[in-house]
Amino acid sequence: MAAIALCGCKKKNAPEDTLNSGVIAIAADTCLTPLVEAEIAVFEHIAPQAGIVPIYTGIRNVHTLLLADSVRMVITTHKLLQTELDWLHSKKFFPQEFKIATHPSGFEVYVLLNDPRSGLATGFASFLAGDRGQRIIDKAGYIPVTQPVNTVNIRDNF
Repeated sequence: MAAIALCGCKKKNAPEDTLNSGVIAIAADTCLTPLVEAEIAVFEHIAPQAGIVPIYTGIRNVHTLLLADSVRMVITTHKLLQTELDWLHSKKFFPQEFKIATHPSGFEVYVLLNDPRSGLATGFASFLAGDRGQRIIDKAGYIPVTQPVNTVNIRDNF
């Protein structure tokens, strides 16, 4: 009977998500909905154990969700303000910020990532910055940060 009780216990510190599995909420600017939806669809197809739940809201609200530690990842058109970064640093949070795209009209698209465990938020952010994610960005009409490379073999003899 003691063995049954021990088997039913779950580790309290076990991560609930990995780089390609689990369920997380992310926040994104409302204006980025079509792009984010396309990225999520492909990511969840190649990582079927993953579930990304987007919260679409305005620019200030996405930052607020990250600052409140309600989400570990934000896709936005604005970097964090220095005062927001200072506040996060005072709480021992050190988010990463990186650009993933530029819209033809000039605004830039950033990922703000606060995932110290390197879980699903990190996996999705890596996907966005990688070849497949950048191809989706290109097809959505944005300018990717890294242009996907196509290799063409040219033969001299026909």
